Amino acid sequence: MKILSADQIRKADQFTIKNEPISSLDLMERAAKNAHLALPIFYINQKILIVCGPGNNGGDGLVIARHYSDLNEVEVVVLNFNDQYSDDFKTNFERLRDCNVKITTIKSADELKINEPDFIIDAIFGSGLNRPVEGFPAEVIEKLNNYEAKRLAIDIPSGLFADDNDENDGTIFKADETITFQLPKLAFQFAEYAEFVGNVTVLDIGLLKSFIENEKTDHEVLTERDARKILRNRKGFSHKGTYGHALLTAGGKGKVGAAVLSSKAALKSGAGLVTAHIPRCGYDIMQTAIPEVMCIVDSGEECLKDDIDYSDFNAVGVGPGIGHHEETRFVVEELIKTTEKPLVLDADALNLLSEHPQWLDHLPKGSILTPHPGEFKRLFGDIDKPIKRLEKIKEWCSKSECYLLYKDHISFLVTPDRKVFFNSTGNAGMATGGSGDVLTGVITGLLAQNYSSFEAALLGMFVHGKAGDAALDKESFESLTASDIINNLGEAFKSIRHA
Repeated sequence: MKILSADQIRKADQFTIKNEPISSLDLMERAAKNAHLALPIFYINQKILIVCGPGNNGGDGLVIARHYSDLNEVEVVVLNFNDQYSDDFKTNFERLRDCNVKITTIKSADELKINEPDFIIDAIFGSGLNRPVEGFPAEVIEKLNNYEAKRLAIDIPSGLFADDNDENDGTIFKADETITFQLPKLAFQFAEYAEFVGNVTVLDIGLLKSFIENEKTDHEVLTERDARKILRNRKGFSHKGTYGHALLTAGGKGKVGAAVLSSKAALKSGAGLVTAHIPRCGYDIMQTAIPEVMCIVDSGEECLKDDIDYSDFNAVGVGPGIGHHEETRFVVEELIKTTEKPLVLDADALNLLSEHPQWLDHLPKGSILTPHPGEFKRLFGDIDKPIKRLEKIKEWCSKSECYLLYKDHISFLVTPDRKVFFNSTGNAGMATGGSGDVLTGVITGLLAQNYSSFEAALLGMFVHGKAGDAALDKESFESLTASDIINNLGEAFKSIRHA
């Protein structure tokens, strides 16, 4: 699913109006009526406050007020900035006069005097906003944010820019739920704005798909249909060699579990054979935990010391639980400098890279780095602005010809051609020890099956989150573990295959 800029969405509106054809007023009616049906207001006799700006986002709010007015107590507050309103706003304002709705127009925040509502619907500013909200509307938004009512935003929380908020220091409405029109917004994908966006529902309002399909963008949201296009069917006439041999270089004293989790995840992702390169202290644990996994037992008792022959393996994942020992540093350095196949690097491999940044220049093309925010910070520095951080990643991926999978509440993959794919699966229950080790195993297992680096990283990211979502159907956010994710990989693959 594409993410288009605010300007592209505006053009999509205009194209639809001209070519469907449909009037802008009727398009507003269609969008707002659908939003009314999608809003999580399920009971009658609710007190609903709808706060409207003077533009078309405010017009959407007026339409929604009309549709709720029959069965609920609806109050509309209109913010009057300069006595200028859009034509469609004015038409819907006149239509609302015939409904059982209390309408108040205010010119200052002091005039906002309401009883505590059950729901507040924000329709002040839409996705066309391009300057920080200050003054009178900012004071109104601050007041609304302090109510205990459930807060809902139409299209986008007022004050949030659709695209780049790096320099946005204005006041922003804090929504519990956002109903956005046609396509997701780029701003919705970053953790920094989660407190404003809340849960997002993308609502198809009938903008012409012929226009959207032809628009170019570097940003997309990965959907189950996208994952289905990547996932291959298994051949009837095949054997274990058909599906590759994955190696996990993982584990150390106290963290052998990381090797177990990553190795098992590679197996459960379809690799024909899996071998774990582990220190001696992990041998009994690994053979007992996963008898299907073969072992290369290192000469090191508690950490990895040996440079091994990697030529027999189709894919290598390195990092989970290996630690920072000097001997292990040598193992990782030799692996990076001598291996030509793409690597999957995670955890302590990334930490060692951050201590020896010159190694980045030796990474095999197509390698996949999977840092969480802390690991990313150690690798590339503290970049606290989302768009600036994203541009840094794009620049590095383009220069290195490698992939970077940034693990967050919404994880995303950046490719060497500067494309960005945001994940649509996963949940907060996956914020648990070992979850990243599982992801490393999944991607390595797919890479071993001759999926390209792009396909393995993209499908691995999606299926990892999908398995976490399947696990949450049986567990709670608090009880979900990395092993639960592994145990639900099969269900995730089946769901994708049947999408």
